[in-house]
Amino acid sequence: MDVFTPFVNNTGGTKPHNQTGLPRMQPTSRCAALRPAQVCSRPACSPPHLIDDSRRNRYFTSMKVYTLGEEVLREKAVPVAEITDEIRTLISDMFVQMKLSDGIGLAAPQIGKSLRLFVVQADDDVERAFINPQIIETSTELCSYEEGCLSVPKYYEEVVRPERITVQALNERGRRFTLEADGLLARVIQHEYDHLDGILFIDRIAPDKKDKIVHKFREKAEKEQKKAEKTATKDS
Repeated sequence: MDVFTPFVNNTGGTKPHNQTGLPRMQPTSRCAALRPAQVCSRPACSPPHLIDDSRRNRYFTSMKVYTLGEEVLREKAVPVAEITDEIRTLISDMFVQMKLSDGIGLAAPQIGKSLRLFVVQADDDVERAFINPQIIETSTELCSYEEGCLSVPKYYEEVVRPERITVQALNERGRRFTLEADGLLARVIQHEYDHLDGILFIDRIAPDKKDKIVHKFREKAEKEQKKAEKTATKDS
C-alpha cells in the first residue's frame, strides 16, 4: 500500500463522510485521531525480534511489484500448504522490499506469488506476517480514509472500511494467532487481505472514479511501452 490519510476539516476533526459514492457515515474518534502515514509495501510479521537483520537474505535483490493490468493481481490466491524455509525466506524478503518501498504493507500477489500471505508494519511499528489469514469479525462502525497502492502507483482515493476487525492467521513459525485491530492497523490488514482475493482498493470506490484511474493508468502504460520499444529499436 502507498498512502493512508485521514480527511480533516477546518476545525481539526475528521470529515464526516466520504466522497466516493459509498454510504455516508460518521468516522470514529479513533479514526479522527490518526495521522497521515506512508502505506506502501512494508510488511509486518511476528514481533520484530523474530525477523532481524541477521536473518535477512544477504543476496536479496529488489522484487518486481506487479501493477494494475497483470493477471496475478486479479487471481484468488491459494493457501500456503506448508510453512517451509522457502516461505520464511519469502517473508523476510517481502519485509525488505516493503521497507525499500517505504511502505507498511505488502501482499504476496503484489510480487507475483499467488499465495495467501501478506506482511504489515503499521502504526505500532511491529512487524507481523499473516499466513492463510481469515477476518472473522468486523465492526459496524466505519471509517473513511484515503488509500493508495504500490500496484496502482500515484493514484489515491477515499475508501470506507470497518474501523475494527478481528483476524486469525498463522505466523512464520506456523503458530495460529488471533489479533484484534483498529485504526491504521485494521485498515492496512483489510487492504492487504483484499489482495489475496484479487481485489484492489479501486474496486471499492465509485465506478466513475475507478474507470478514470484505469483509463489513465492504461494510457500511461501504453506510452511507456511505446517509448521503450522506440528506444530498443534505436539501440538495435
